[in-house]
Amino acid sequence: MQDSGKMFSDYKAAVINFYQQKRNEGSLSLNLQQPTPAKLKKECLSVFEIRRSRNDLEILSQFFGHRAEEVAYEAAIRTMDTDKFRPLVNLLIGKVRETEDKNIALLSWLIDFKPRPYRFGSSFTNNGADAEGHKEPEDTFIITEKPGMAPLEAEDLNFVSGMGTGGAPKSGNKINYFHEYKKQGIIGLGILIISVLGISFYTSKPQCMYWTGDQYEAIACDKKAPHIQPILADDFKLEHFKRITKRDTLTYNDINKVWYASVDKQIEFYTSAGEDPRLAGRQLRPMSKYIFEKYILPLKTPRGKLSIPSH
Repeated sequence: MQDSGKMFSDYKAAVINFYQQKRNEGSLSLNLQQPTPAKLKKECLSVFEIRRSRNDLEILSQFFGHRAEEVAYEAAIRTMDTDKFRPLVNLLIGKVRETEDKNIALLSWLIDFKPRPYRFGSSFTNNGADAEGHKEPEDTFIITEKPGMAPLEAEDLNFVSGMGTGGAPKSGNKINYFHEYKKQGIIGLGILIISVLGISFYTSKPQCMYWTGDQYEAIACDKKAPHIQPILADDFKLEHFKRITKRDTLTYNDINKVWYASVDKQIEFYTSAGEDPRLAGRQLRPMSKYIFEKYILPLKTPRGKLSIPSH
């Protein structure tokens, strides 16, 4: 098994290289081209408004703190101390070579690096491809329509579909046009996608899933079986959300990259954020250094191997 610390170091290098590549190409916003703490805060608000996915909420949770409601992250960004962005600025301008993992995660969101967020045990070779060269599916945008929005014309959608990487228009002579219609363009595309998906929604039964103890498995919603409580399926959870069964493989580099919860003194670790599958309504927490040293570090010594019950 490849060392998880080395894997994340490779991921961090890929994110930084992608940022430098986009900066050299001139395809970054002015906020990112010449970053300051205030500009990064402003860029977070801009990106949150026009481009965010359900996966990105995990990144926002790491940097701004968990929020029960998605819309609450906007207020969290606005009230965040501007100086909290300085470590990332110092990295981007070459003042330092190392920074906290949450800053790398935030940068991956701001520059639209894929795959994101980093997953424990995942591997990749370049932006958007895994070690075998398979592209990850595009994130699903969360569309928020505001009252009073002007109707979108066909040519507006054509313009938005001609945007370059990271939302920057390919043609420089349409900058003003882009700023006027970028919000409406994304909403228009979202409405189109929703209308297409609506066709299959009414022609097929909704799928469900259930927790096996280690991962989620798909199941027919009307299937009845002992000790199984089906819930609506979530493609992301079916693919990525798993219980970490070999906890002694975790290292200091996995702090804030894996998640945990304790129920009736039984602590479990998981590969991504979300709701504790054992207790509805309870959110998982990122593994801190304290939790790692209390529950994981003893497993790495013979004396501590029986200190934590395992399924």
